[in-house]
Amino acid sequence: MSATRDEDGDKCGRRAVKNGPDVMLSITFAGIGAIDRAASLRGADGDVNYMYCDPCARIGAFAGDRVLWRARGSGGDSDTDAAGFSEQPLRYVTRDELMARATADGGADFARYPPSAADTQPPPLLVFLGLEPRATRFYFALDLLAVPGLATRDAVLASFHDARLVDLRTAAAAMYAGGAQFDAGLLAHARGVLDWNKRHGLCAACGARTVSRDAGYRRVCTSQLAAASPAARFQARASVPAAAAAGTTSLIHPAGDRLLLGRRPGSPCAMYTCPAAGTVEPGETLEAAARRVVHEQTRVDVGNVEYVLSQPWPMPPGSLVLGCMAQVEREWIAPPDDDGEFVDVRWVTADEVRGMIAASDARFMGGASGGAAGTGAAFVPPASSTAGNLIREWIARWAPPAGGGGVEGHARM
Repeated sequence: MSATRDEDGDKCGRRAVKNGPDVMLSITFAGIGAIDRAASLRGADGDVNYMYCDPCARIGAFAGDRVLWRARGSGGDSDTDAAGFSEQPLRYVTRDELMARATADGGADFARYPPSAADTQPPPLLVFLGLEPRATRFYFALDLLAVPGLATRDAVLASFHDARLVDLRTAAAAMYAGGAQFDAGLLAHARGVLDWNKRHGLCAACGARTVSRDAGYRRVCTSQLAAASPAARFQARASVPAAAAAGTTSLIHPAGDRLLLGRRPGSPCAMYTCPAAGTVEPGETLEAAARRVVHEQTRVDVGNVEYVLSQPWPMPPGSLVLGCMAQVEREWIAPPDDDGEFVDVRWVTADEVRGMIAASDARFMGGASGGAAGTGAAFVPPASSTAGNLIREWIARWAPPAGGGGVEGHARM
């Protein structure tokens, strides 16, 4: 889905936001060219074991909220450019490596799927992600901190000398800059399912321990699995992972020539973003949630709200961020509260936004737009984020052309 510009507009110069299939956005974590998740195979341990034991199987490895990353100059089976960026930056782990490192500790056996452990310990969770048909590779995910002998970050780094641990925001920016969309899609997928399993270790109804089924995509209450009745075992309480929806809205001036941007406390002093972001609550449509959040955070009312894009987001894990465009009904906005989410909110002209995008690209993509990085110039979030994508979409689709005038200056609130 993408947006197209309504050239007609209305007599006030408002531009309606329309959705159309003409352009494919490049969205980090969306898994462009993604693997086949092969959901029909998840319940067959024999089939999953066959794929796991394949020499070409790859295991995406995490250490809590950090991902195992290929260190520069480490070589491997991926190409590396002159700047040292790997086209496949994730440092995948193999079954043989797990057998050599973890099984030697005596606490877990990775020879077959699912892994087994001593009776006093739960087995490490290995999630089946899917398969890559063209390369006939199979993908899994594992949190190494759950493996005996690799329970700390230092132990992980000591076992994998050619890797480092990278936080997810750094990974997102690097993957977008390097075009590693395949690995980015795997990262969001794996992190979401691993975190969901970690948070659902106990039954929400009775508190009993749950066990993993369907290769990590279902957890079943053990108290009902132990029931004598086959019917009770068949109908045992189970939960499955689901994405948590959140929304980000880009706010357009009533005249259509400016964008409302704000700066959050704690963010870099010159970074401005979309000033309306929040969760979609139960019983709400996306449009209703956008209107509510906009009013809560800026005290302005909006008219038309249009969906533009969606982006899987692993911070927090399992999130699905929905991006919208909305046109406000009046120019005035309330000054930010002392304890509010933003310390500065302002209307910014299209030419100013273009300069902020150039500064952002220079900052996050290694000087793609010249020497603006490090000068203290205001900038917007990178294009690896939903807000950064929405701001760039406004410039590409609806903003006045460069040098086209519009209201000069901006109002600082």
